[in-house]
Amino acid sequence: RTGWRVGIVTAVTGAPSRAWLARTRLASLVDIVVGGDDIVLGQHEPEPYRIALARSGGARELSIAVEDSPIGAKSAIAAGIRCYAVAPESASADWPEGVRLIERLSELMPELERQRIRRIAGRR
Repeated sequence: RTGWRVGIVTAVTGAPSRAWLARTRLASLVDIVVGGDDIVLGQHEPEPYRIALARSGGARELSIAVEDSPIGAKSAIAAGIRCYAVAPESASADWPEGVRLIERLSELMPELERQRIRRIAGRR
């Protein structure tokens, strides 16, 4: 994973989310889960992503969010996090301004590499 911390922000409560990750053998790839039971203000507010940033120790300018819903994208953007949405370009959803639509996660690889270089340069 080359130094990335991976988190999941979801409206589903934490326990079922972690159980699903374990069942699908993805738990070892995820460092942080912010579930609906961790959130007071709601998914449409920046709170879920701010919690994820606090738990990860990450900086918002070096973080990205990958969303599948306009509400989640709004939350990420309100938290100051660059946001991508996995949706076809023809998607009719009302995505907030600033969201970049991608069709496949592999489209993120150039961005992840740029962020890795920025992190390394920042340590010097």
